[in-house]
Amino acid sequence: MEQNYSLNTDGYVYALGIGTGWSWAGTVHLTRVPKDRILDYAAYTYFAGRNDDGTPRWSREEREAAALPGVRASEQGSAMFHPGIGR
Repeated sequence: MEQNYSLNTDGYVYALGIGTGWSWAGTVHLTRVPKDRILDYAAYTYFAGRNDDGTPRWSREEREAAALPGVRASEQGSAMFHPGIGR
């Protein structure tokens, strides 16, 4: 990880939720929080699908969280963004 989160362009920290309390396998969910509010649980929003124009929809309601389409995990996982390839 680079120093001071300097490559961050949108001001958020993202986290993955994988599986359930009984298994590390299953669908993958995504949450985000402004990087300066990580300790404020009320600031977290959850990926809740896509808007009509294809942009991600975010909700403050955990019950509205949607699994990431086409993404499943069979064990613990991690992800990263590579700015050189934009993914």
